[in-house]
Amino acid sequence: MSVAILTRQPDFLAAVAELPLAARVADGPRGAVVVLTGERVVEKAQRAQDDGAAALVVSDAAALRTVDLEALHAGVRIPLVIARPRVRPDIANALGAASAAVRAVVVEASATADERIGTTRDAVAWARLIAGGDLRWVAGEAGPTGSLALFERAAVPVTVLISVSRTGSSVIRAHTLGHERVEVTIDDGALVQRVERTSADGTTIAPQRFETLHRLTLRRALAAAEGQAQPTDLVDEVHDARYADVLATAGSAELRRHKRS
Repeated sequence: MSVAILTRQPDFLAAVAELPLAARVADGPRGAVVVLTGERVVEKAQRAQDDGAAALVVSDAAALRTVDLEALHAGVRIPLVIARPRVRPDIANALGAASAAVRAVVVEASATADERIGTTRDAVAWARLIAGGDLRWVAGEAGPTGSLALFERAAVPVTVLISVSRTGSSVIRAHTLGHERVEVTIDDGALVQRVERTSADGTTIAPQRFETLHRLTLRRALAAAEGQAQPTDLVDEVHDARYADVLATAGSAELRRHKRS
């Protein structure tokens, strides 16, 4: 039985058309997956939930402030899936479980000033994913040209370095140190999203993904609406956004205060 999708966004309508057995266009929110776009997303989410929506999709979380994400986390009681172009779940799944042999994680990213906060969120996300869970703040420095932070996850040091460039597309490169090396490359300009694993047996590269982000997001929302999955997207986004706010906007004194808090 197909699930109704309430959206006017062309990319999601195209995704509905590509999933004819699983999805159909809805004429109202009750029992439907509701795609949230534009402004006042928190209000729209609450209204959709009150009107009986089965699940929610946030199509552009990068446009939401951390306070909005926290409000969603506090008020939304139905499944919510977030479309994150630089943190696709199918790419992240290629990481597998965090290896016990990992000795350190290093994430480097570059972005323009306009993209700094969004790229920093995604760099923190990859640090979290590679390390295997939520990060604990240790220390950091920030300024107009970039920021540097040291986190920890289960005694494994995690370093995130952000450089602010004048021009160019956002790039995130992450790797582990240990007997097995995992490398992640997310390059907006080159349209590259790649995961490589190198060990004594050689190097393997995860298969390239051709499914659109909107179709992938919709499939995940359908599974959540039918009770087949419990997405943690919102919890993860709040974690990443809180650290990104500090790293992208704070001065050194504020970072020290954040550490003590």
